Amino acid sequence: MQLLKNEIERRRLPDLFTMENGQPVTKELWDARRAELREIICREEYGYMPEAPVDVHAVETQKPDDNMCAGKVRGEYFNVTFTTPRGEWSFPACLFLPKHPRGGKKPPVVIHLNFRPLVPDKYFPLEEITDAGYAAAQIYYEDVTSDNGDFTNGIAAMYPGNEGDREPHAWGKLAMWAFAASRLLDVLMTRDDIDTSKIAVAGHSRLGKTALLAAAMDERFAAGCSNDSGCSGAAITRDKTGERVQVITKVFPYWFCPTYKNYAEREYDMPFDQHYLTALIAPRLLCIGSAWEDTWADPACEFMTAAITNRVYRLLETGKIPALDEIDFDNGLTAERYPAAGESFIFEGGKVHYHVRPGTHFYSREDWNQYLTFLSGHFFRHKSW
Repeated sequence: MQLLKNEIERRRLPDLFTMENGQPVTKELWDARRAELREIICREEYGYMPEAPVDVHAVETQKPDDNMCAGKVRGEYFNVTFTTPRGEWSFPACLFLPKHPRGGKKPPVVIHLNFRPLVPDKYFPLEEITDAGYAAAQIYYEDVTSDNGDFTNGIAAMYPGNEGDREPHAWGKLAMWAFAASRLLDVLMTRDDIDTSKIAVAGHSRLGKTALLAAAMDERFAAGCSNDSGCSGAAITRDKTGERVQVITKVFPYWFCPTYKNYAEREYDMPFDQHYLTALIAPRLLCIGSAWEDTWADPACEFMTAAITNRVYRLLETGKIPALDEIDFDNGLTAERYPAAGESFIFEGGKVHYHVRPGTHFYSREDWNQYLTFLSGHFFRHKSW
């Protein structure tokens, strides 16, 4: 796709395939390169997460509900509890299990990060998800820590480094929400009634950014699904339309480490861009969704990230890095332009999905159907992936 190649070259994006010592990246060197990418985005954008606690466990908060979704689903409610530097701490979560799993097998799981605690919710169509054969878990993000500059509540209060003037590389709220998703994953990994090898994390907007970060930082997640995550999420930042570093760090500085604001109106000085984040998810499944009218998030830049990232997947699958103009798709589509509203693409190799639906910034049933259909192609049809 010559158009995309020209745009990528014009933006002079940092190279995924050159080690910091100048050595070309090979399949065998990817783990070392991955460690470099992880260090860069933690240091420069999201902040460093603390070490994972070793004592994470679930404490039931109410009796299970066996009558959800017309009696097809069992709901469980519990606190995810663990020790922090300032004592024991917990946050509420819930898990919903289909009573008749698809094929009689243990169901895969989608962990959904939501803006509200409601079940179901306009962003969390529980019955559709479980009817598709999935178990579904949910975290209400402000049960973890507030979505503002207050670092004295929730998990923010349980770790040092954010008091007063925050340290340059202190973790921001996106990292805190992602850390919580991994702690729920800790709990789910102990269960014998779900398929613990097939757990995805999903979110919309700022929580789409969070879902990508969680999947990037925690390789136990089988997939990361980002809906309309835009700036500092799935969209390439250099020359994007709508929101960019200056705006997002002025309005939401607490989402990031303080260092990130240094790149306001200096995106070309960043030693990274968002393809560093999504590349960390390879070779696991990556879903990126856009909305056609969501110019603030910039669908073209979200598609660009998916296309660039798939080159990492091809390296890991074939040992070769495809050229920028050698973009191909597994579902028979071709692209000599950016995708239009209603189009969906599965990139060559089958592990990276992109779609753009009609409409505005929203997490719709259409988005969920796109993600579940793609994930099911791996979780239910492939013996291994």
